[in-house]
Amino acid sequence: MSLDESSSLYADSEPGYRCTKLDSGVPPPSMSTMPLSNRNPRGSNANVPGQHSRGSHQVQYQQPRQSQHNLPSRHHGGVGSHPVARPAPPPPVPSDVDAAMARFFVVINNTHPPGFIEKLTTLEWSRMMSERDDVRGRRPDIRLIGDMGLLSEIDRQKDILQKLSLSTAEYRSVCAQSNPYEALQHCSTFDSESAVVLGQVDFLLQPVREYLGRPGKQLRFVDLGSKKGGFSQYILWRASRQARGGEEGARGWYFGNAGAKQDPGTDSGGGHGVEIDMRRMTLECGGSAAGLLSVFKQGTNILDPATVEAFVEFVMGGNDGTASIDLVVAEHYWNDMPDYALGLERLQYAYTIAQAVIALRVLRQGGTFVFKMAEAVTPLSAEILFLVFACFERMATVRSLASKPTSAERFIVCNHLKGDPRPIATHLLSALAKIFADQFKLSHLVSWTNVSGSKQFIGPLCHANSKLARTQVTALKTVSAAASDRKPTTRSDMEECFSPSTLQTETAERLLKSWGLPVASL
Repeated sequence: MSLDESSSLYADSEPGYRCTKLDSGVPPPSMSTMPLSNRNPRGSNANVPGQHSRGSHQVQYQQPRQSQHNLPSRHHGGVGSHPVARPAPPPPVPSDVDAAMARFFVVINNTHPPGFIEKLTTLEWSRMMSERDDVRGRRPDIRLIGDMGLLSEIDRQKDILQKLSLSTAEYRSVCAQSNPYEALQHCSTFDSESAVVLGQVDFLLQPVREYLGRPGKQLRFVDLGSKKGGFSQYILWRASRQARGGEEGARGWYFGNAGAKQDPGTDSGGGHGVEIDMRRMTLECGGSAAGLLSVFKQGTNILDPATVEAFVEFVMGGNDGTASIDLVVAEHYWNDMPDYALGLERLQYAYTIAQAVIALRVLRQGGTFVFKMAEAVTPLSAEILFLVFACFERMATVRSLASKPTSAERFIVCNHLKGDPRPIATHLLSALAKIFADQFKLSHLVSWTNVSGSKQFIGPLCHANSKLARTQVTALKTVSAAASDRKPTTRSDMEECFSPSTLQTETAERLLKSWGLPVASL
C-alpha cells in the first residue's frame, strides 16, 4: 500500500479504495454453477448437460477477459435464496456475492492526532474487564454486523451441517466441489495454501513487495505460525525473484506455533509439529533457506507470555536488540476445526493478542503487520483491532480467494507503524498473562463506549463483516444443499482424493498467472 497520494492504481466505486491495484483482470466464475460443473473432473470425457468439449476436456463456459469492475451482476434475491445450477450458454454472470469474494477490500485510514496512542493508556480509555463483570464484550454487537439476522442464518446453516454428521473428508470434498477457486493451491508450485494466500494479498496491497528491491536493503520479516512455513516460502521466493546482483533479498524468523493443545512429544519446527521442508524451500527461493530463515525452537505455545518474551529476544538479539523488522505476517489454526464449528471467534482472542504483542515489539517505524482473523462481530475483537489500528497509518481488510467461502476468514493488513507502540504492547501482554494464568476471561480491553463511538473505525468494520457474512451464508447454503443431496450409498465417493474440474483448474491458472505466482505443470 504505497503512501503516494497521487497514485491512480485504484479503480472501484467502493469508498476507501486507494493506492492499490485491485483489478486482477480475471472475472470470477459464478458459484451457483459449481455443483454441476464438478460432476465432470478434469480430463473426463463424460458428457454433462450444458458443457462444450474442447480437446479432451469438458468446459462449462469461457469467461470473457474483462475487468472485474465492469462486470454486470445478478442479484440472488437476498440472503435467504438458494443458488440454482444453470446451463452454460449464455455465459453466467457473477453474482454480487461472487464479486465480493473476488475483490473484497475495505480500508480504514488512521486520522487520529499525534499522541493518541498515549491517550489510550489513560483512565478515559484503558480498562480490562472480566467476563464476570460484563459478558457483553464476547457477544455479537449489532453495530459490528448491521443485521443480526445474518448471524442467526449462519448459525442455522452450521447447525444443518453438524446434523448431517459429515466426516472431515466428506465435508472437505463437498466444499471443494462447490468452490470455484478450490484448485488454487493444486495448480500452484507452493506446497502450502498459506503461500498462495499471501501471494494474492501481496498482489492487492503489496505488503511484501513494498520492502523488496531497495538498493542495499534486505527485507527482514517474522512469520508467526503459517502452516508449513507458507508465508516464509512466498516471501523468500518473491525476494529471490527481485534480488539484485546476487543479494539476499530477505531474512526471516519463524515461530512454529502449534497451539496450547499440541502434543508435547511432537517437533516444534513448523506449526502443528510439522517440520519445515528446508530443502524444498531452498529450491523455491534459489538460495540457502537454512541461512535465510531462523526457526525458533524454544517453545511452541504462543499463548505463554514467557514464550512470547523469548521469541522477541530471539528476533531482537539477532538485530542488536533494536526493532528493525519490516514485516510481521501471522496466522493461527485451532486444531483444524471445520468452518461450521461454533465459537471460532472466541478461540482467536488470545492468539491475536499474542501476535499483536510480538508485532508491536519487533516492528520498526514504518513496518507492516499482516494477520488473519476468523470473525470480528464481538466488541472484544473490535477492541483488539482498534488498539492495533491506532499504531498504524491505515488498516485494510482483504479476503483471499484461497480462503474457503464457507468461512469468515479475512486478513488484516496494518500498514506503516507510527508513534511508540510500547504502551499498547504492554497492555496487551498484561491481558495475555491474565488469560494464560486463567485468572479470568477477558471481556473488554479498552472503553467500548469510545471505540463504538469512533465512526471512522466502526463503520468500515461493520461493512466488512456484513459483506463477508452474506458471502458465508450463500456458501454454507450451497454446501448444505450439496451434502444433503448426496445419497448415503455414494458418500464413500467423497472420501476419494479431490480432482478439480476443468473450470476450477482454468480459473486457478489464470488467477495465479495474473498475481505473478508460479503455476505447476499438470
